[in-house]
Amino acid sequence: MSRQRRFAARIGALHRKEILIPDEKTAIANKRWLLCYFTLAYLISWLLWSPLVASSQNWISAGAPFILFYLGTIGPALAAIILLRLAHERRSVSSLLCKLVLWRVDVKWYLIALFLPAATRFTPLGLLCLFGYIPADFSFRPWREVLGIFLLMLILVPLEEIGWRGYALPRLQAIYGSLWASVILGVLWSLWHLPLVWVKGAYQESHSPMIYILIFTVTILPISILFTWLYNHTKGSLLLASLFHAAINITESALIIRDTDGLLLLLVACALNFALAAIIIVRLARSSNPLVRAIQQYDESDA
Repeated sequence: MSRQRRFAARIGALHRKEILIPDEKTAIANKRWLLCYFTLAYLISWLLWSPLVASSQNWISAGAPFILFYLGTIGPALAAIILLRLAHERRSVSSLLCKLVLWRVDVKWYLIALFLPAATRFTPLGLLCLFGYIPADFSFRPWREVLGIFLLMLILVPLEEIGWRGYALPRLQAIYGSLWASVILGVLWSLWHLPLVWVKGAYQESHSPMIYILIFTVTILPISILFTWLYNHTKGSLLLASLFHAAINITESALIIRDTDGLLLLLVACALNFALAAIIIVRLARSSNPLVRAIQQYDESDA
């Protein structure tokens, strides 16, 4: 067996151990760990973002450095590593980080991760133009800005994915199954962004915070299902999850559209994502943990 195959087999074995469907006692313990995880992830991020909120809302006279916006994204990853250390699972920390370099998957998943977000975002634009509605003030950001966003995403996105997909998703799937795990994670992932709606200069800044977070949650639910579908079919690769996440953020940032047109395009894109999610929901619902099956099939093919 080649070095790459041994590495992939080791990751697969660690995955099986991590997401075996637990008995009732273990499930209760896992739920407690997940509760601790989300509480800690929120606490770390929100504490780092709180000076920005206070400064933006003029609760304090001193300004807050915007770098706290970026530092706050460390919450999901740091919470995962802390809890694995507390549980004396040092090996699990290394296996979690190894998922970031788990690149040996079918090339079609790279194409999906990199280009599906653009397809679901630009297709609505094409459909509207086809039916004679051309959005006003539509443009793309300069390529230098997009390149800068891309380089920033390479750093920030893995910090989220280590936690959301690396730590939380397999444990949620083991308890609730793939579909409900996706829904639960989608809601909690969305609410994690809540303080940013009050931060000036943040992408999530809004004059109607509650309405924004409601729309954001609705749009993120089908995306969360797509993440699970991608994750389960790439042997839990956080590299592919990070590429998918980065592609979503870059696509959103690349477009500059007037608010009213932007909302219309967002709703059409959301409908497309729900349609894609509906197509794969049947597969996700057939098994309480498709990742176990995917890993077993992979291991058998390597035998």
